[in-house]
Amino acid sequence: MVIIICFGNLMRSITLLSLILTSRLKLGHSAIPQFTCPTLGSTPVKIPLPVFNSSRTFYLVKSQSDSLCTLNCLTPLKPKAALADMDSWDIIPIARSYLNNDWEPTAGPYAAKQILRSCNANRCKLVIPSLPTTDPNAILLLMSYSYSIDTRSEAARFLEQATFGPTRESVAQLGEDLANTMPNWIKNQMDPNIVPPSFHRETYRRQVGSAMKRMR
Repeated sequence: MVIIICFGNLMRSITLLSLILTSRLKLGHSAIPQFTCPTLGSTPVKIPLPVFNSSRTFYLVKSQSDSLCTLNCLTPLKPKAALADMDSWDIIPIARSYLNNDWEPTAGPYAAKQILRSCNANRCKLVIPSLPTTDPNAILLLMSYSYSIDTRSEAARFLEQATFGPTRESVAQLGEDLANTMPNWIKNQMDPNIVPPSFHRETYRRQVGSAMKRMR
């Protein structure tokens, strides 16, 4: 009987401890603030700065499918700078989300820091360390921009990354259906029977030789 009573007390203690830990975890989870990117043309969203020598954790909802959203640190370059006058602020990029993709660090002081912790279907968790500024008027700001690119510009950007540079002819060859033509272009580039290999040294020598002949 004593053993049964002791076992019952132990089980009640374990259950109570479990409830306490669960409630604390839920409280900690709900205490993390969440911010959403402003709609296009609306006022940017301000986020509280981290306290000096600490960090701030929050959730950022991913951008809309037709926009770019950026998280920036803004430090005023003159007293009482207005947000409408972007030339009055020193802007440091921190992170971005575009076309409803995950948030990612951008080039700048935060590029090497592990600010992105996790993402799910519609938001990401970020931890922002102390900012490299002691100005009490500095702010964190979410800003939205429209995102659109025509087919020819997208094809040119792809060829800029994949070749020595796009030409009107190569852009026209990709056509309008880039979702199919770009994968086929890459596949053909790796098949020497379709696209013979070209060599930088050979091109260089041919161009230098032509120039030397014209100088004679």
